[in-house]
Amino acid sequence: MKLNLKDIFENFPGGQMKIFLNDTNNPVCFQHIEDFGVSIFNFTQLQEITKVRNLCGDKVCLLGNIPPIDLINGTPESIYNRGQNYIGNFVAHTGGNNGLS
Repeated sequence: MKLNLKDIFENFPGGQMKIFLNDTNNPVCFQHIEDFGVSIFNFTQLQEITKVRNLCGDKVCLLGNIPPIDLINGTPESIYNRGQNYIGNFVAHTGGNNGLS
């Protein structure tokens, strides 16, 4: 039996939030995220958020795109300003699974 991501996500009961983390710098699956039934897509900070939005469609909540080093080296003002750029359909979050979230 050959499974793909859509098959995997369809096996979760309806009504549940489905979160997909793909921290690779390869957007090949991005255009299929909505078809997979994903609710929230956590992606790498190496991809431009507007590009990811265009590829994923507007039904998926995007999570990510803030490099963790920005939180370490940035000023409170620079971090605030960066976060303001993402208000809307995006959830600001550090890129990757790094324990800072």
